[in-house]
Amino acid sequence: MECQKEKGQKVFPIFYHVEATEVRNQTGIYGEAFKNHQTNADEEKENKIEEWKAALRNAGELSGFPLKDRSESKFIVEIIDEIRMLIPKFLHVGENIVGMDEILKQVKLLIDTKSNEVSMVGIYGIGGIGKTTIAKVIYNDILDQFKHYSFIEN
Repeated sequence: MECQKEKGQKVFPIFYHVEATEVRNQTGIYGEAFKNHQTNADEEKENKIEEWKAALRNAGELSGFPLKDRSESKFIVEIIDEIRMLIPKFLHVGENIVGMDEILKQVKLLIDTKSNEVSMVGIYGIGGIGKTTIAKVIYNDILDQFKHYSFIEN
């Protein structure tokens, strides 16, 4: 939960044979587990337990994946499909391409990523000078700013 708060990472709780309310309110097996941990806990351990309780409360409030009454294999496929949609599809380009940073900066000035309008940039020149590589680098650099994206080569 710290990474969600500090780094903006996404968190998808998986409620496997447990209700989100049990996690959020620390009842049922969660309540029992915390009682056991709190027995004879020193101050440091008590502080750690409170951190865990707060994290679980926050996780229980998020929209997650409840198993409920369905097959585990279908449950796993659903989770994978959902997460896969969030992972950007970066295109392979070589690393440390000489002069690419300057080209990238110049082309990005031409693209208004904040606009809701469709925009297009044409890159032309003789074969073999790196037009496709430039396009792939630009694509990789800005694709996370869009809900939908695609790269159409040639």
